[in-house]
Amino acid sequence: MAYVSQFLTHFVGLQQPADNARCDLLLKILRERRLGQWQQSGRVFAAPGSMSISGTGSLCKDEFIRSRPACFCDIPEDSLQRHTSVYGRFGLAFEKDFLVAKGANPVFYVAKGSVACDERPTVPPLTVEDLEADAQAALRKHFAALNERPMPVQRCEFFDRLVAELTKVLLPPWPADAQADSDDPIREVQMRVFFDLLRHVFAFMKFFDESLPEEHRENFYMEREWRVAGFVSFELCDIQRVYVAPGYGARIECEFPALMVQELAF
Repeated sequence: MAYVSQFLTHFVGLQQPADNARCDLLLKILRERRLGQWQQSGRVFAAPGSMSISGTGSLCKDEFIRSRPACFCDIPEDSLQRHTSVYGRFGLAFEKDFLVAKGANPVFYVAKGSVACDERPTVPPLTVEDLEADAQAALRKHFAALNERPMPVQRCEFFDRLVAELTKVLLPPWPADAQADSDDPIREVQMRVFFDLLRHVFAFMKFFDESLPEEHRENFYMEREWRVAGFVSFELCDIQRVYVAPGYGARIECEFPALMVQELAF
């Protein structure tokens, strides 16, 4: 049995209530030759790949940055049952090389509970006042603090601290009334570094709870996810497989007879 797939597959219709609606969505995608949908929030339309940045909150809880990539799984066909039980059985499979040329990249999985480093508590400095008041007690307290055991810092907390510190060092454009020199070359480099980190590193990070069992739907590590930040346009000849639930193959083949359609029975 293969460990990874020769294709990357995008399954559609997670938010749809039934297979009929999922099939309708798949047909719409095939007619338009494009993956990715605009998302409306009030009067604002967000394109696939767009990012919203709060500048606050937790990175590992998707509060600091929210992105809308096109997602694919790198799972062999005979191992898709777990994935399709969550995302449905309607999908399109493409060659990896085809999607890599469009910017596809595996996500960077981060186990939330993994220990990033050990950290000693901050030791307050000895002060003249403390020494004058009771030198022996002050020294005893100081050396006791120095001997405290280091505490583990988990990666979820580590990365949350990191982005919080980056917002201070790399001068992001907030708060809205912050004064900045638009012609400052150093600020220009800082801004480019900051947004490149957001777009090409943090937007590809996937935090998961490593303590969950393999079959749990929120054990994201089992998805072997790849992402493309934006629309994915294609021709019908680029599609290697069309996956559908049992009984829906004829609907696809009737309109697109040249495609290889496979019904997933599990």
